[in-house]
Amino acid sequence: RKHRINMNIVFDHNPQLFLKNIQMFVDDLNDSTLITLFLTELNEEDTTLTFYRDHYVDRATKSKEVVSFGNKIYEICSRLVEICERKSKEKFHLVILSCFAKMRELEKALYRIMVCKSEANQTLVDEGLRHLLYIVDVNELFDVALGTYDFDIVLMVAEKSQKDPKEYLPFLNDLKKLDENYRKYKIDLYLKRYKKALGSIVKCDSAHQDEIVKLANEQKLYSEALSYFKASDVIYKQISKLYAAHLVEKKYYEEAALILFRAESFEDALELCMKSSNWQMFINVCLRLKLAPAKFNEKLAEIIEKLKGENRLLECATIYETYLNDPEEAILNLINGSHWFEAIAKMHRHNRTDFVDTNLIPSLKTSQSDLIRSLDHYKQKFEQDKQRLDEVRADKLK
Repeated sequence: RKHRINMNIVFDHNPQLFLKNIQMFVDDLNDSTLITLFLTELNEEDTTLTFYRDHYVDRATKSKEVVSFGNKIYEICSRLVEICERKSKEKFHLVILSCFAKMRELEKALYRIMVCKSEANQTLVDEGLRHLLYIVDVNELFDVALGTYDFDIVLMVAEKSQKDPKEYLPFLNDLKKLDENYRKYKIDLYLKRYKKALGSIVKCDSAHQDEIVKLANEQKLYSEALSYFKASDVIYKQISKLYAAHLVEKKYYEEAALILFRAESFEDALELCMKSSNWQMFINVCLRLKLAPAKFNEKLAEIIEKLKGENRLLECATIYETYLNDPEEAILNLINGSHWFEAIAKMHRHNRTDFVDTNLIPSLKTSQSDLIRSLDHYKQKFEQDKQRLDEVRADKLK
């Protein structure tokens, strides 16, 4: 005991060899206490690179494939559970519980103790609980037990944990009075398992719909909540509006518009389509609203102005031609946006080649002049910078 070694080295020395011979490891020790001691010290750290690095100098330079191993704890514990269950569940009872605790699978550990209780093996129940409470925080184990929704397990853990009954009995008694699904909701809410809580409360009657909306909004579980309802449900529309407001805060206007569109809140969706400049969705919403022709044209004029402000004249041309039946404006927008080939194609399609002389050629000349001016500016700046660079280089040579 005075010169104890770190037990991780048993595995870290040669992981593949250890796993290959793990059955022999259990057979040779054949002692629950010794194997449990090995598990107690087990962690993900590779001790050949830390604690015992002076004895494994070559490990630092060798390929990681020998040194590092995926999830060390899971690999060892899952295999030990399998072997110990085959050999003797009773003899290696504490080893199996230790493995589950190390893998953070405390529910499985508790259920194993419940099986022992159902088999009237009180000795294993008492030993198992004492062992778990020694290696796991009592409050964590109580919460895990509560999360099984099995009050027999909860009481069993609470009684062995030396908790004051005044701390947990009133809480458990209140929970027992509730309907099953609402009880599960309250437990999951207490444990901060919000997705599970949502899954439980949606199974309750409609009297709890306000709590569903509140939970979805507070924990941002909008998508999950919407998946439980139909678009025609009132609660679907309520959650959708909250979801859209959340997206608008983040300036995700297009996504918010889509959420409102699915909830058939078309007026609100239309406003957000305008903000996002998504003209296809904007027009789709307008068509779903079944606007009068004059109102429809007015809305199209609004989105066109928005697109012009963003210099998206190609899209403006599409709206003019497709929805306003105005090929002339379509051609003019293409010319103004420098979409020359598209403009020429539409001139021929609509027999308006007169635009070539009146608009296209003047626009081309203007664009040419702007391009030449830009090139002259860049050339002049390049020559200035080059001259300055030559001077700096000449100064360095002096």
